Amino acid sequence: VDSGYGLLLGTENEHFGIAVAPTGYLTVWQTGKQETIFLPWQTWPHVQTGNSPNEIWLDMAADGLATVRVNREFLWSDEIVMPMGEVGVYGESFGETAVIDFQSP
Repeated sequence: VDSGYGLLLGTENEHFGIAVAPTGYLTVWQTGKQETIFLPWQTWPHVQTGNSPNEIWLDMAADGLATVRVNREFLWSDEIVMPMGEVGVYGESFGETAVIDFQSP
């Protein structure tokens, strides 16, 4: 359970990320020339715990306003400079080996 998984947009060296953890935590960050942590790892009541799936939604407006929802609940919104690149997934274990099943509709 000591793991995190989520959504990445950008490149290996410059990306915007949103992640949740089976323990009910989440984070929002951006890396590049410097790292910006918009929301450090913290609990949030709408994160599904254990093996329950979580939905991560990101809406980007033309003016750079990013809006993040987790499980359809508003989490965070701010203007960001979106790194150009690919869309990918994030997975990390902070303890033992973790198995993460990324599903898409």
